[in-house]
Amino acid sequence: MKELEKVKILFHSDVWDGPLEGLCEYENKIYKYETLEMGEWVEEDNKSSPRIYNVIEIEPWQLSYELYWHSMFCTNIASYTEYDKMLINPRFEIKNKDFYKKQKNEYKEIDYSNNTIIGIFKN
Repeated sequence: MKELEKVKILFHSDVWDGPLEGLCEYENKIYKYETLEMGEWVEEDNKSSPRIYNVIEIEPWQLSYELYWHSMFCTNIASYTEYDKMLINPRFEIKNKDFYKKQKNEYKEIDYSNNTIIGIFKN
């Protein structure tokens, strides 16, 4: 699999000690990224090795869906998932508690297994 350079994470939609999945930008196009391999703790370096992510082509309707739910999260909860804004306002502030109820009832996972993986990147 081709390793891609200069992939920019736009935001994460899932996180565990770092981003697990979300949207990224590569060569001026938006893609889905998903964790392929978690980083391992390297004792002698006192840090984790980089995570490896798949970069996945997405259909326009998939992009719209991802952006809709991301926008809903930012509007109702906080924008800390956006990497350009993390240092500006990293506060977690729930603005509308009903968001999680709406998300639970309406959000449907998208199956990306048939989408094309264009490469990987490390972060």
